[in-house]
Amino acid sequence: MDEERKLMLVGDDDRVKSFSWESVTPDGSRLGNPKPVHTLKASSHRGPIAILPNGRILRAGPGSALMWVIDDLEIHGPNRARIGRGKYSTRDSWRDNDDDSIELSNGSQPHGTVSFSETTLRPSMWRLHRPSGGMLFAEWNLSIKKYSCGLLDLEHGGRIATRFIGFGGFISDMSISDANLNLFATSCSDGYARLFDVRHPLPAVTLNAGSQADIYSAAYPDGIPTVFTGGHKIQQIRMWDIRAGAIVYELATGNNEVTSLAWDPKHASLYASMECPGIDRIGYHHDCRVARVPKWGVLHPQPESPTSNNPTRNKNDDDSDSEQDEDEDEDEDELGRCWPDRSYHDENYFRYCFDAGDHRLYRFAFKPNADPLKLPEYGQATLDQGYW
Repeated sequence: MDEERKLMLVGDDDRVKSFSWESVTPDGSRLGNPKPVHTLKASSHRGPIAILPNGRILRAGPGSALMWVIDDLEIHGPNRARIGRGKYSTRDSWRDNDDDSIELSNGSQPHGTVSFSETTLRPSMWRLHRPSGGMLFAEWNLSIKKYSCGLLDLEHGGRIATRFIGFGGFISDMSISDANLNLFATSCSDGYARLFDVRHPLPAVTLNAGSQADIYSAAYPDGIPTVFTGGHKIQQIRMWDIRAGAIVYELATGNNEVTSLAWDPKHASLYASMECPGIDRIGYHHDCRVARVPKWGVLHPQPESPTSNNPTRNKNDDDSDSEQDEDEDEDEDELGRCWPDRSYHDENYFRYCFDAGDHRLYRFAFKPNADPLKLPEYGQATLDQGYW
């Protein structure tokens, strides 16, 4: 993301594309689709992307990073002209291009290459460390069980200035605090989240985020002694008090797997991208059952019947009601709501019960006067048909 130029970059195996979000209003609403601006040719480098403060775009690869100068790049323009020589081939794409939805630019060639001192280095993830101008990176190679984390000095021959140690698996996410740029948090497949000071190789704080081999994300709020972690398997987000090493909040995801977390300091909000494990790419749901939603777990609970406070009610009435409730639980939910067979939590774990039923992007707002009824709606997963 380039907030100064209002550009967001995405990449696949062959190209990097930038889009403008100038059509987005200050309150976050969108006025049409983001406009395509640049296309970059990057078939030799398929690693993470970064935008430097000097207006340069980097994409990592084996032993080096490709570099483009933003101000010197061709743009698509209002007519969406193709960029680069020739035409991009969609022969190997899994997408159907009958409606010409795939843009066919080959892209601009890189303006230069930044070499790494270690020719075998292949960053899997990196973040800009503004005070040093270097890149905090994580690397993993699952086939040979190689995991590493360090600070890459791009201005002095691409050498690794510092290596951070103590990991028992691959780093799945990394978050840098804007309030204290010497601190960053990591999540790891060994089940631990760690808080590092870039001046020391060992973690300052280690948190037991969950089970081993799960994939976790982490976000470190600016200046607040807390860390957020979220996982695939545990299907929830946890807010940790760093000083106590304890969980403060558990946030529901609607049985979705957390793929990424980001803290918005301006609005004191946590953004979380999530994937629904029970939906396929066509939009069909699998492995669901009838939901058993407790009466207290719905968004707008129905008021109790006046007879519920009737003093003439006896124990036999209560017993018959209990039997009736049990029978209702076994019947189909009257609203057709579903629940995943293999969900990590059951319906009564959180105070509000809901299943997302599809991929979602959530915003959790932290404020003194939060509206307790501003909650996500129950999803539309069904037992016998797709959602789309």
